[in-house]
Amino acid sequence: EIRPVNAVVNAFHYLNLVQMSEIAQALGKTEDATFFRERAEMVKTSFNRVFTDGKTQLYIDGEGAQHSSAHANIAALAFGLVPEERVGAVADFIERKGMVCSVYFAQYLLEALFKADRADAAIRLMTAVGDRSWLGMMESGSTITMEAWSLAAKPNQDWNHAWATAPLNIIARYVLGVTPVEPGFTKVVFFRVRNTGDIAFDYKLAGGALMDLGVYSIHFVVGIFGMPKSVNYFPNIEK
Repeated sequence: EIRPVNAVVNAFHYLNLVQMSEIAQALGKTEDATFFRERAEMVKTSFNRVFTDGKTQLYIDGEGAQHSSAHANIAALAFGLVPEERVGAVADFIERKGMVCSVYFAQYLLEALFKADRADAAIRLMTAVGDRSWLGMMESGSTITMEAWSLAAKPNQDWNHAWATAPLNIIARYVLGVTPVEPGFTKVVFFRVRNTGDIAFDYKLAGGALMDLGVYSIHFVVGIFGMPKSVNYFPNIEK
């Protein structure tokens, strides 16, 4: 439902304020960092006040809207706008919806699911078949990610589009678990995703390909960026 004050646009505005604060902090501009951080907190408070449906605890499409779209809830969850007590309800809604978004917005859908500990659901989407899937692109004859899910969705699309490559960074960050936490990879966190059933890593496996991948990912990062100042490792168990 299109409204003048839009939930998705404001979610991106919040994300950009958070990113600006982090950039300013990294550059030593503490005053700017504080300004952007305070603006982000103000937007977060306003976002939840204006866009929350009190009955469903989901996010509506815009101020005064009667409809809750997957996009509004995906953006809110992926960007950290959802209060902890409502994460479950929003994640349930998104998981039920499935892959209803474009190849571009699939990036944020997968991020939202992983951040809500719904790794199984995210991996199912990345390995799904059908018209709205990456395997579906391959079945169409393409060997590189396409501009849209299928030719039926966009007959004049190209077959060489980087904005459809969400699984590439999602697998590295959330499945292999290589995540920079400071600028320039000066500090890197390696973790194993929980709630992935028998699909991803299992800390109980003594060696083998799954355990080796964790070591290879460390070598890969060190090889490209040099030795990080510090590394924290969290196995696939509760800390």
